[in-house]
Amino acid sequence: MTEQIIHQAGQAKPVWFSMIGGGVAWAFHLSSTYASGEWGCASRAGETRFLGVTTPAWILLGLTALSLTVCLWAALAGLHAEKELRNREKEHGPIHDRRHPGIYIGRAGFITSLVFAMIIVAQGVPIFFFLNHC
Repeated sequence: MTEQIIHQAGQAKPVWFSMIGGGVAWAFHLSSTYASGEWGCASRAGETRFLGVTTPAWILLGLTALSLTVCLWAALAGLHAEKELRNREKEHGPIHDRRHPGIYIGRAGFITSLVFAMIIVAQGVPIFFFLNHC
């Protein structure tokens, strides 16, 4: 019965989103910044400036912001799912005398999503310096 109550809470999707969301956001960021950076250097888009910043740099800034948003959203989803499952477990007790695995998956998703967010920032900063030298 306790297992049914925890699964009825709908915590499976946020837990798994927190686990894979950061990695997917990083992969998206890596591939899209490579493609848009190459496009910016190969085309004449680098000559167009808005507020002193080139068009490819604006595109890369938007892609980085989007990827960071997904990473942080995944981290918060993992943190929230972990807290929710811990609270439900306190109310109804552990399942078969052991902790619900979603608690640990939520925590791992929180940590990995934050690590991927730091990687996105670390990869995003040098791109803006190299775009000026196309």
